Amino acid sequence: MMNHNHSQKFQIISYIGLFVLILSLILSRIFEPTSFSRIADDKNYIQTTQITKENCHVILRTDELTSIENLEVYNGSGGKIILSNVEFDGDRSIELQFKALGKITSDGASLVTASLDTESGFLSSSLRTEPLENINAIYSFRTSEFEEYGNRFSVLLYFLDSEDIMRDFPEVTVFLDSLILSEYKKV
Repeated sequence: MMNHNHSQKFQIISYIGLFVLILSLILSRIFEPTSFSRIADDKNYIQTTQITKENCHVILRTDELTSIENLEVYNGSGGKIILSNVEFDGDRSIELQFKALGKITSDGASLVTASLDTESGFLSSSLRTEPLENINAIYSFRTSEFEEYGNRFSVLLYFLDSEDIMRDFPEVTVFLDSLILSEYKKV
């Protein structure tokens, strides 16, 4: 009889232990940061930022600008960069809108981007175009805070001395050199 009582107590304690384990796993998932904006605000993570030797580029055919959307231009260990939209004003400029999509793991997060807001100001990758002459390329938009998936930035191409961009520049390559890696690690 005593052995049976001991067996029941052990079974009840086992169930309670299993319940506590499952509950703690569920609660750790609920309170675990799941977005870049949450991780950036969490004091349990430290951020490191470095300029890398990674590059990416996008080739634009000016007669196909309206069909470009969600084009992956970079995919590496720190995440992806997507050309999400292209806006052509029909006159002298083209705006390329990018999303940098980072990776979040249980140990932290990483993001590769071409533009990042740091404590000392914006850090941006070098921009260049081919052909080089008669095209100015500048960052026209940069997010100052992380969004859920990473961040966004835009590049404006301004064409000088051209009456017809499609005729004068049938193909333009935009290079983003020395991409930026931002990593968050748990303390």
